[in-house]
Amino acid sequence: CDQMSVSRLVSGDLKVGSKVTVTVVIESDRQMDYVVVKSPRPAAFEPVQQLSRPLWNFGLKTYIEPSNTLTTFFIDRLPKGRTVLTEEFYVSENGRFVIAPAEVQSQYAPEFSSHSSGESIEIR
Repeated sequence: CDQMSVSRLVSGDLKVGSKVTVTVVIESDRQMDYVVVKSPRPAAFEPVQQLSRPLWNFGLKTYIEPSNTLTTFFIDRLPKGRTVLTEEFYVSENGRFVIAPAEVQSQYAPEFSSHSSGESIEIR
């Protein structure tokens, strides 16, 4: 969709025991209320923060809910422009893993949605 786009970047040393950062970048051409971002993770990533919690980051009110397969971000008010969400993980296993696409969607206007590309990573 032209109104929103989402991309994701995995950075850090991809080996067992390492801490990696996953960055989700949302671009929006308008302010939106009540947006949900779903960021799946590969089976080899264990979240550093495993409890659901509210987060205030540069005026952005977000509630973060990690689960077994993904992290969900509930955003009260998504501002126009670029929004960056980050999360940290520990790498727990070797192998080749697939990361499903991240998704962003307005809850009041579900036609405003977007997803990133999926990707594959290899941990040695």
